[in-house]
Amino acid sequence: MKKIIIALTFMMGSMASFGQIFDSSDILKKGELVVACEPGVFIFDGSEDFRTFFHGEYGLGKKMDLGVSIDPLNRDGYYGADLELWLAEKFSMSVGAHHFSKMALDAAVKYSTPIRSNIKFTSGLDGDYFINKSRVALWLPVGVDMEIGNGLSVLVEAKIEITDEAYNYLGIGVAYKLK
Repeated sequence: MKKIIIALTFMMGSMASFGQIFDSSDILKKGELVVACEPGVFIFDGSEDFRTFFHGEYGLGKKMDLGVSIDPLNRDGYYGADLELWLAEKFSMSVGAHHFSKMALDAAVKYSTPIRSNIKFTSGLDGDYFINKSRVALWLPVGVDMEIGNGLSVLVEAKIEITDEAYNYLGIGVAYKLK
């Protein structure tokens, strides 16, 4: 019950979140909760935009989890949510929506594989459909998740732009899994 209250509090405080590849293709078990903080930088058209994201992910059961994220520290904000579904061993997909200056629908396919017992590599394909412009942005996400112990992980991720509508992104953060 305590985990559910923490998850709901985080989600209500966030209001909503964005679909981001800050996690692997692993699906949380029912009742599991992960909270994370990720400073990062967006790079587009020769300029940078620094952000600090707060993430939450909650296992819904039936091989699904719900992820939320928010950047409350910037005036234009960044918020949204995504639902992640297990596809097969090492593969998942997520669908959701986010707002970052404009509203967008998200979809991603993720692949994760262990490099060592405590290090995991993640990649895939991430896409946004910008509703007001009817355009699609595509990225190649690449990430590494290193478990330190006691539920704590350090994560590094990059999103490499594939289309002109996309941007480059680099983030480094920590995640804590509550069991």
